[in-house]
Amino acid sequence: MQESLAIAVQGMSLPSQQEIYELRSELALQEGALHDAFEAIERALEIARKTGASAYYAQGCLARTLALQGRHAEARSLVEGADVLAWHAAEVYMETGDLKKAEELALKAYEKAWADGPPHVRWWELERSRQLLARLGVPEPQLPPFDPSKVEPIPFEAEIRAAIEKLEAENAKKQREKDTRD
Repeated sequence: MQESLAIAVQGMSLPSQQEIYELRSELALQEGALHDAFEAIERALEIARKTGASAYYAQGCLARTLALQGRHAEARSLVEGADVLAWHAAEVYMETGDLKKAEELALKAYEKAWADGPPHVRWWELERSRQLLARLGVPEPQLPPFDPSKVEPIPFEAEIRAAIEKLEAENAKKQREKDTRD
């Protein structure tokens, strides 16, 4: 991760730097390294302030860090009515003891991450939501699977498919002719 940060700094890509610091904070949180998480979050938030970029992920990580530090009031104030991921907020409420609110938000996060159903899901968010629901002892909701019949075809899809079929037929014919010569 250090190398990717060096490349982002060299390329002066503040959005990439912000994302790397957010990922660093997430990794540190998963490892229980709260001090490292806090440092990475501060840097991500500083970049967001400079650029005017959204800081919803970093704010969620900050709230989770504060909750894990026992600073429950501060953590809850960061997620109440704020633009953070639902699973971030659910983790904060779980850590601060409001299991009903944590369950509500974990279910909301699950439904949002489900999107249209597999394979069209927000995988990472869905996995986090599943983990939260399991920790809360709540079964996963049974949501409808992806239904391809409800998806409108892309523009010119029929023409594209016909062109692909034509090319495949031509290639197969050339291959047969080559095989008969050999």
